[in-house]
Amino acid sequence: TRQVREKASKNTGIPAENILLAPSQTHSGVAMTALGMYPNEDSKTWDNTINGITIGIETAVNQMKEATIGFGRGDFKDYTINRRDPDLDADGELLVIRLDIEEKPIGILYNVACHPLLLDYRNHHISADFPGYASPFVESSMGNGVLALYLQGAPGDVNPIRFPYQPKLNVYDDMSSNYPVFWGGFDDVKRFGQVLVAEVLRVAASIKTESCQGLAASTVPVSVPLKDPEGVKQHCHFAAYTDQQTEKMLTNSSLHTEIQAIQLGNSVLIAIPGEPFAQIGLDIKKQVKNLEPIIVGDANDDIRYIPVSYTHLTLPTNREV
Repeated sequence: TRQVREKASKNTGIPAENILLAPSQTHSGVAMTALGMYPNEDSKTWDNTINGITIGIETAVNQMKEATIGFGRGDFKDYTINRRDPDLDADGELLVIRLDIEEKPIGILYNVACHPLLLDYRNHHISADFPGYASPFVESSMGNGVLALYLQGAPGDVNPIRFPYQPKLNVYDDMSSNYPVFWGGFDDVKRFGQVLVAEVLRVAASIKTESCQGLAASTVPVSVPLKDPEGVKQHCHFAAYTDQQTEKMLTNSSLHTEIQAIQLGNSVLIAIPGEPFAQIGLDIKKQVKNLEPIIVGDANDDIRYIPVSYTHLTLPTNREV
């Protein structure tokens, strides 16, 4: 994130702190976190990723045109489940931002809280999981030149449900551990992507766009207290940290990261650097007034899971989003 922001800011003039990196998660991709810690292992992949994202930002800036914007809300609760407790809310709200030029759509941002993990550990192909199916399908359905981007919500304890979709079952076979598990294959990715696309297109078709009345960005630094040394060691082992990285973590009493907000018209993207549990996203949504909040998980930084049992978040009372 730091490298992309520095390069893109230098080449475009956009303030670095106003650039949001919001990847979708996949269990079928290159472990970029590991490449960052072992830079000599595959520096070409690392450099290509940094350059590719930066070029994408520069291309977008060079092609900017005046557009109208609109917001819509849908329902996806029948296809996701809280994997910790099926009786808890998984935040099944589907949110869509539509951008038009001369009354023709050019961009769709769609957001739902769900782990893209339908492809299991037996799959060795690189894939973006269901967002990689859904976005191109939305683009082809809405016409030439439309760009569709998936914004991950608060997915920390939210999974897709297993097909057939009723009765509702977690994609996991055994919730007592991660193994043995059933996730799925490319048929499951396509099937889940299709039901997601259908709701995105339904909501997008109902949106009326208008001139953007608000455009703003704010990045707030956050310090998160670290757990006891044994807990830190467990985390570093799980995340495949080097000995040097683990030692550095053990010498710190807190982790420094950020929360970012970007206002787009009457909606606001709230970027959280990890995988917040669904209840955290729901609590934040309740506290945001006068704007339509869209939670963007796994954004800008990777601090792993943010469970509700350990976390209480409130928005600063002395700031406007």
